[in-house]
Amino acid sequence: MSFATRSLSAIAGARSAHPGAEIEFVIKPFRQRIAAVADGDCDLALIRGSVEQPGLTVEQLWVEDLMIATSTAHPLAGRTDVKLPELGKYPLLLPPQTEQVLLHNVVRHAFAELPIRPSYGPPVPPDHTATMELLNRPDAWTILYADSSTEGIATLRLDGRPLRIPVSAVLRADIRRSPILITLLAALHNC
Repeated sequence: MSFATRSLSAIAGARSAHPGAEIEFVIKPFRQRIAAVADGDCDLALIRGSVEQPGLTVEQLWVEDLMIATSTAHPLAGRTDVKLPELGKYPLLLPPQTEQVLLHNVVRHAFAELPIRPSYGPPVPPDHTATMELLNRPDAWTILYADSSTEGIATLRLDGRPLRIPVSAVLRADIRRSPILITLLAALHNC
């Protein structure tokens, strides 16, 4: 996950401040992270976007800029800045909406006030990566959470308003915040 680097830095700082404490960093799918916090198995989950669920509270930590990626063979690949209407002419490759609700919502919101809508290509299969699909479809584009220095892939900057998503901490509303949790949240806020 692209926010893992920031998270690990915050965890290292909290670990230094509380050398006797044990911090476990577990990577789970979104729904499992939320369930782990709700069930009390985890004190904190990091997510992109937000969630509304009784008994949980969400604290926004920072905002990430999303990356536009194409094959280096794409007609727009040599450009430094592109506009969304230009991208709308080419197929957009994303995982199915059921697997990436947040990315689909970001795209809908970004194109909402434009006279053009995105042209979706086939969904990225669960056992493939979006960047691999770009190599197979050099006319397409996708959205990545982080810059990918992958051979054959170009990243483009959007001219105007970038596509952004919040990274948030999810906690139980009734949790007693231990000193290490307070330190960790402060470090995450300062990432």
